[in-house]
Amino acid sequence: GLLLEPFLSSAVIATRVVSFLARGTQREKLLGALASGEAIAVLAHEETEGWEQPLATMATIEGNGWRLRGRKVGVLHAPSARWLLVTAHTSDGIGVFMVDRQAEGVQLDAWRSVDGQHAADIELDVLLDDDARLGSGDARDALDEALDRGLAALCADALGVLDRIL
Repeated sequence: GLLLEPFLSSAVIATRVVSFLARGTQREKLLGALASGEAIAVLAHEETEGWEQPLATMATIEGNGWRLRGRKVGVLHAPSARWLLVTAHTSDGIGVFMVDRQAEGVQLDAWRSVDGQHAADIELDVLLDDDARLGSGDARDALDEALDRGLAALCADALGVLDRIL
């Protein structure tokens, strides 16, 4: 049967984003938990206007942390993730923020995709600690590279399936 694990969304894409952006103890904590299978992280990037439009989700400095407000759609495996890696527009470009899925101000509307995978649309109005941001500066290059690797992994998976059935 079909194995519905978050390999692509967590082990490939989210782990690559973390490996590019996180530093120090944050990096060790996240990569250790992801590599051991203790936790699942997924990238929450897609918005209702699509990939090519500017992000509507905003992150602003509030007190000693970040206020994250916005909406993400079609986030695969979000209902089973421990962390959501949420992209948001900041004063210095696109940032990626580690958000606990069960944090106050995070609302998931869970659903199943056509192939039976769990997904969710996410509403965010959450206050995060200062260290919730992965890295600093504009994260576009890291996101592009992680998404490219995800696409390559998806193509390899499809090729393997086609090779097996033909």
